Amino acid sequence: MPLNKHTHHLINARTLGQFKEGATIVNTCRGGVIDTEALVDALKNGRLQAAGLDVFEEEPLPLNSALLDLERVVLTPHTAWYTEESSDELKRRTAENVVDACLGRRPRNIVNPEVLN
Repeated sequence: MPLNKHTHHLINARTLGQFKEGATIVNTCRGGVIDTEALVDALKNGRLQAAGLDVFEEEPLPLNSALLDLERVVLTPHTAWYTEESSDELKRRTAENVVDACLGRRPRNIVNPEVLN
């Protein structure tokens, strides 16, 4: 999921309030999709049981982030995506997009298509 005006803070206090109590949230897409302040509140008040985050609203994660003080949070430094398979897929898709662009075709995996207009 890209981070844009439609997805920024898509997960906020209101949406977190609709989660089943004791749920776990995982974010590997874009940090700004989740409102960090609302996430911290939901973890502190027990609405969420745990969180796994590979991306953050501010990167690198500030040393004074409240996320670092919570016990039921797993934080990884933007590395959770990596496997041999995902690395191979990234290389393949990148090559396909370069070929598409060189042949005057629209790249298949473009996140911000408005730049082509």
